[in-house]
Amino acid sequence: PRITFLAGFGAGALGIALGAVLLASALWLSGDGFGSVAAVVLAAHTPLMLGEGIVTGATVVFLRRVRPETLHVAVPLPVR
Repeated sequence: PRITFLAGFGAGALGIALGAVLLASALWLSGDGFGSVAAVVLAAHTPLMLGEGIVTGATVVFLRRVRPETLHVAVPLPVR
C-alpha cells in the first residue's frame, strides 16, 4: 500500500506543480512587475500540492483495495 500511496501522491502533486510552474512562468515572462507575483503563486500552490497528493494517494489506495480492476491498464503486446 505504501508504494501505491506514493504513486498516487506523486501523480496528484505533480499535476498541481506543473500547473503552478506554467502559470508562474507565464507571469515571469510577462514583465518585470510580475516576478514577485510568480513567486507568490508558487508559494501559494505548495499547500495545494500537498493536499491534492494526499487525497489522490488515499483514493488510489482505496481503489486498489476495493476495485483493483479499475486501475488495471491493458497494454497491447507488440506484433512480431
